[in-house]
Amino acid sequence: MRAERTTGPGPRAPVTVSFGAATLRRVDAGGFLVSEVAFPPALSLPRHHHERACLTVMLDGVFSERIAARELACVRGSILAKPPHEPHSDRFGASGSRQLIIEPNEQRLDEICALGPLFRGITHTRDMLAAAQASRLVDELDTPDSVTPLAIEGFTIELLALLSRASGRADGPRPPVWLRRVRDVLHEDLHRAHSLGELATVANVHPVYLARAFRRFFGRSIAVYARSLRLEWAATRIAQSDDPLGVIA
Repeated sequence: MRAERTTGPGPRAPVTVSFGAATLRRVDAGGFLVSEVAFPPALSLPRHHHERACLTVMLDGVFSERIAARELACVRGSILAKPPHEPHSDRFGASGSRQLIIEPNEQRLDEICALGPLFRGITHTRDMLAAAQASRLVDELDTPDSVTPLAIEGFTIELLALLSRASGRADGPRPPVWLRRVRDVLHEDLHRAHSLGELATVANVHPVYLARAFRRFFGRSIAVYARSLRLEWAATRIAQSDDPLGVIA
């Protein structure tokens, strides 16, 4: 039976997002506090909250968060965003986890919420394009210079825009369930060349209608979206692995 290590905050005081973790790097840039943190294996954090809204991008490992009566599992590529002072508890897997966490200040939060629903409630999804963008942020944290704050702010804004669009237009309706199912298929099996007819069968709609709806909600064609997924995957492998270029190709 696995032993869990439990750390407990005070009863009501907010805690930092790195509570119970090691903060590897942190930069405050353009109203965004951006941190790379590593949580140890088998850590259990009881119910607590943070003063700022926060967005977590899972870089490595596994953890689950209990929030608003939901149990949300997070693996590599998972995105979890929540508003300020949202109570939650966490349990980390046998290998712990490494996360990129973005905390907008009050002014930035107001700007983001005015444009879309990202921090108005709980956002939980998995997006490998967003994970690749987060890797670019981590690279900036790894090799800082005088331009790093500006780069961090730009990469962060681009990441937030990407996540807002991933769930549909920020000022419009969410994509229907059948269209989100097609998007999930592209993410889950990104190395396969899916035909429009196969994806239309998954969605149970006509291929022409699928193509038009996908471009309407996600701002690009299915082919371009799938190609972007593969390119981002390849860029991540080149940056984070020792695999030969021929193998990655």
